[in-house]
Amino acid sequence: CTLLPLKTKKQNKTKQTKNMVEVPRNFRLLEELERGEKGQQSSTTSVGLRDRDDILLSYWNGTILGPPGTAFENRIIMCELYAGEHYPKIPPEIRFTTKVNLTMVGPD
Repeated sequence: CTLLPLKTKKQNKTKQTKNMVEVPRNFRLLEELERGEKGQQSSTTSVGLRDRDDILLSYWNGTILGPPGTAFENRIIMCELYAGEHYPKIPPEIRFTTKVNLTMVGPD
């Protein structure tokens, strides 16, 4: 769930308190799915559901095009993502299906 500030009519200038509204997980994931399928996220990334029948929107596939001017230029990197029930409070699990040689990415 994403927390968004609520607008209030009266704000205390000495102590700023913000009321927050939780956006349901599936609303956030539906927005991300729509942006990913329409290519509105980035010209170098693409995401979509692994299975269109996944009503929980948990299992995703991703594609990253290697950025120009890097060691990954002209490479296509594939990954699988799992957005658990506590997403986005807990980030998704990511597994690269393309071999990637980065210190921050384990062999699994």
